[in-house]
Parts: sequence; structure tokens; C-alpha cells
Amino acid sequence: MTREREATIARLGASLAGLYFAWLGFSLWRAGGAFKEMLLGLGSDIPPLTQFVLDHRGPVFITVFGAAILGVAINERLVADKRQSLMITMVLVIVVRWIVDAFLTVYYLPLFDLIAQLS
Repeated sequence: MTREREATIARLGASLAGLYFAWLGFSLWRAGGAFKEMLLGLGSDIPPLTQFVLDHRGPVFITVFGAAILGVAINERLVADKRQSLMITMVLVIVVRWIVDAFLTVYYLPLFDLIAQLS
């Protein structure tokens, strides 16, 4: 594979990762409003961590996902070996997925408590 082709594939991977991060952040932000309304409607106690994330989801998600997008852009710019750059980008995708799973767990914490009360 030529260096030019490697660079093209790495740029494509970085671009897709950046779009994916933006979509994840937007999806979590949008779902946060629905979760907050649902939890308040159920009359459940919202744990402090969940309350914080729901109340500050805009700045939190802009910071987290903006940093991830910036990390991919810096990686693409600084790492000369584009095969290595693409591997680093994919590792960042995995790390961001773990972070998203953590945010989803925080969203669902009050529901876990409600389910435990019903059992």
C-alpha cells in the first residue's frame, strides 16, 4: 500500500471517528432531557451524579466529546505513520465507547433503584 493511500484511509478513519463522537455527544445530550422529564414524572429520587450530568449535560458533553474530536485531529496531524495513526484513532473510539457506556449507566441509575423497589 502506498503512503498516499495509507494517508487517505487514516484521514477517512479520523473523519468518521470525529463524526461518530459528535453524534454520540448529541444523542446523549438529547436523551438527557427525556430522561430527566421521565424521572421527574415518575417521582423518583435522582442520585447526585445523575442529577449533575442531567443538569450540566451540555458543557459536560461538549468538553468530553470535543476533547475526543480534538484528540483525533491532533493524532492525525502529529503521527507520521498513518497505519499507527489509524490504530490510535480506533483505540480512541473504544475509549469513547467506554465513556458513553459510563454516561448511560449514570442515566439509568435511578431506574435501577425503582426496579429494586418493585422487586
